[in-house]
Amino acid sequence: MALGVTRVNRKEEIMVKIRRLGHYALKVSDVDRSTSFYRDIIGLHERDRGQQGEVYLQRGPDHHCLVLYPADYRDADDPELPEGPILHHVGWEVASEADLSEAGKYLEGKGVTLLAGPKVHEGPGRHTYLRFTDPFGIRHELFCDMEQAEEDAPDRPFRPQKLGHVAFGTKDIDASAKFATEVLGFRVSDWLAELLCFVRCNEDHHAITFLANGLNNLQHTGYEAETWEDLKRISDHVSRNGMTNVWGPGRHGPGNNVFVYVKDPDGNIVEAFAELIRIPDEEKWEPKVWEMAPRSADYWGTGIPDDFIPGPGWSY
Repeated sequence: MALGVTRVNRKEEIMVKIRRLGHYALKVSDVDRSTSFYRDIIGLHERDRGQQGEVYLQRGPDHHCLVLYPADYRDADDPELPEGPILHHVGWEVASEADLSEAGKYLEGKGVTLLAGPKVHEGPGRHTYLRFTDPFGIRHELFCDMEQAEEDAPDRPFRPQKLGHVAFGTKDIDASAKFATEVLGFRVSDWLAELLCFVRCNEDHHAITFLANGLNNLQHTGYEAETWEDLKRISDHVSRNGMTNVWGPGRHGPGNNVFVYVKDPDGNIVEAFAELIRIPDEEKWEPKVWEMAPRSADYWGTGIPDDFIPGPGWSY
């Protein structure tokens, strides 16, 4: 494993000014079935439906944090994207259209494939965006000025506070971490041996986890809960609905968060977590390389399940 920029915090000027993870979009085999899962189990609010059958789900003031597209949805911005189930894109917020334009020029200069924008998304959840493909086939979207909407959702047994992070499988974890830090401006928070790398874009310990699983894919997404009590509630709720947790409850070493994982109808892994470390002082944080020991992945000792690491199995 390389011991260079991927293990230290970035000091030079950041050209892609990502503020936070905003949303992601999936192409799914059955939109109504997946909508039921993310609404009734994960606790998101169904905000809108689009003209091509897509569903926009909300948590917080943004119009959406998740979009579900039909498996055969064809996007004019990205005609090469295969049919689902597969990740459509991940959306990262920047402050302004000026930041979008600056990022586009910078990414193009770095040889990054730009797919569209900056342009306005005219459908539900109007926002301005720039879409690109990273070197590993993952589609990303930088966006600003997302439409805001009051979340008038009914009470649910579980409701997360926000979309917290995404985890990407990777065939080359050093290259993935290097692109995230040297091109997109993320900072390394921790490593777990040669298996996992955690990077951040704000005070949260991680917005992306890279997992060396031999696939370039979306390995899981994480929704932040308020307290440990919420994780007990979602675990009870999952069981009442005839499902089981994929992993957990447990406590990760890197990030120190408590967690449970479940699978959506297409096999995408979804995490509910709480008590994540915050890093308010960039200068004082020193990334740690955790040993690949039984209690590093789960301090409570359950270990990583065999079927957890691959994720849903599709890859770019």
